[in-house]
Amino acid sequence: MFGTFEWSVTDGGTLHLNGQLLPIEVKDNVLPDGSIQKYRSRDQLETQRYPVIWGEVEGTGYTLLDCFRRSLRELSLEDSIERVHVNRVLEGALFDYPNELDGDRVVIDLRHLTGWVDQTGLSTDHPRHSDGGDDRFSIITARTLPTLKVQHGDTSVRFFQSLQEQGDHIHELGIRQRWSLSLVAEEPQPLAAFMDTLASDVQDLVSIAVGRTANFDKVCLQHPALPKMSVGGTPIGDWREDITYYAQWSNHAETTDPVTTHDMYFTLDDLGGMEGIGRWLGVAATYRTELSRVMATRYSPHMFLEDRIMNTSAALDSFDMVRRQTGKHLDYAERIRHCVDLAGEPFRNLIHVDPITWAEHARETRNDLAHHRERFRLNGSIGEHLHSEQLFWLFAMCILRLADAPPSVFKSIDEHAQLRWLRGQARAGSPGA
Repeated sequence: MFGTFEWSVTDGGTLHLNGQLLPIEVKDNVLPDGSIQKYRSRDQLETQRYPVIWGEVEGTGYTLLDCFRRSLRELSLEDSIERVHVNRVLEGALFDYPNELDGDRVVIDLRHLTGWVDQTGLSTDHPRHSDGGDDRFSIITARTLPTLKVQHGDTSVRFFQSLQEQGDHIHELGIRQRWSLSLVAEEPQPLAAFMDTLASDVQDLVSIAVGRTANFDKVCLQHPALPKMSVGGTPIGDWREDITYYAQWSNHAETTDPVTTHDMYFTLDDLGGMEGIGRWLGVAATYRTELSRVMATRYSPHMFLEDRIMNTSAALDSFDMVRRQTGKHLDYAERIRHCVDLAGEPFRNLIHVDPITWAEHARETRNDLAHHRERFRLNGSIGEHLHSEQLFWLFAMCILRLADAPPSVFKSIDEHAQLRWLRGQARAGSPGA
């Protein structure tokens, strides 16, 4: 059967088939005059689900997962055109239906990671500008840099550099450098164990640091059962074949422009390199639900301001309760004051008023929203952009404190243009400042 397949990171995949997946069953209907009328069996549901679909394009295997019929057009008694929605795709292998996809390695092209790592093996020299009389216009040098590693449990978390030539060698020629994230486990484990934990935690960290969503631009799963093979048919070391994994990632932004040093709140070097990554991962594992809820306010550009405030307020409530092991019934303003104490001087600069006054304002704003109080009913809006940003940075600074982030991180955040602007708003007496 032939067809075409389209994929969109926002809408998923659509498989257009010249035919239909399930066999057509034609039955006989005997009429009173003895003649026979042919008809299609209608026993199947119109919205048919397909757990797995296999296909092949130019020798490459594709496994389509979690699919369902979107439409079926009957052209004749035995001919149809079917359209199928696809939620996930594996490119490079034909899998039996996996309850949980597994592998021992995941390689992720994480948007903005290259700028955040801020280490380059590229350099350019111009011999013509020297006194040597060399006729060469330029020399581009591309050096391979060491992989950066830290161990987290039984998984090695790695940032690795890759280099690629670009251009046709006639009109143009250059070198592209990229840093990617690799998670290497001792034994195969479900893909979700990589993506919903370590990969998500690194994504959150980089997104906070650069001030933009660090998309999963490409995800490749590797499995020991699929080693890279030499021409002679023998495995090449411990290399693996890439199985590209496509999914509708919820944390997704359209911005593709490279991040610059000026854009970033802090860099990998500010954090203390891979040791800082290791400390972050340990803290993120403890507060993963709170971290995910706060980061949703960054990953969802169309979220209402009131929802941003409520999400972060609830996460701060839970964060303090877990951190200090207190009971549920504790005054919210007291929890906020403890968070302000933990965040320290950079955050106190951001609110411009004493922590007690600001914590009381945070409590009243949350209660107005949570209980739909009269102030919210009057104009349908409670809270301000400034307050929303203050709550976000309170949580971010608290969790960075627990991760033992060096003073350079907080100094860099404090000096960022956005934080300077927010401080100006607070000094100007914006509501809740």
